[in-house]
Amino acid sequence: MSDADKTTDAVVGILFNADGRSVVSISRDRTARIWEGVTQQDLIALRGHTGAVASVAFSPDGSTLLSAGADNSARIWNVKARRTVLELAGHADTVEAARYSEDGKLTVTASRDATARVWDASTGRLIATLKGHGDGLRDARFNPDGTRVVTASNDATARV
Repeated sequence: MSDADKTTDAVVGILFNADGRSVVSISRDRTARIWEGVTQQDLIALRGHTGAVASVAFSPDGSTLLSAGADNSARIWNVKARRTVLELAGHADTVEAARYSEDGKLTVTASRDATARVWDASTGRLIATLKGHGDGLRDARFNPDGTRVVTASNDATARV
């Protein structure tokens, strides 16, 4: 790996892929990097966010990666092609968290703009904007069957 390929700012999160063989790290240097877990070799550096990357999630089948960041967007990446396939835009502030539903058909994003948004993971179409918190969101997650979303906020509440 050349010096140009190395992470240049704080690593703020890590996550194993479902197969346990690779790890993704996210950084304030605006990248997500997929590492081969045994050798720790940097396999893929995903560049495209224009702000720090705040959250990352693999799709259930591991073929795509969902990242969210300080550029007020989330991105779905094709892992093998090393490119963005969808940009999920519309939030008015940093997207703190992004998650897939268990079946991989939906994504949810949680933003400092006090909203969560539910998206179609294959088309990027916005399905719903969830409002009601009095302050920015920190996290959002689907229930196991994908019919509900729970959100956590800086307003000291969680909502379903």
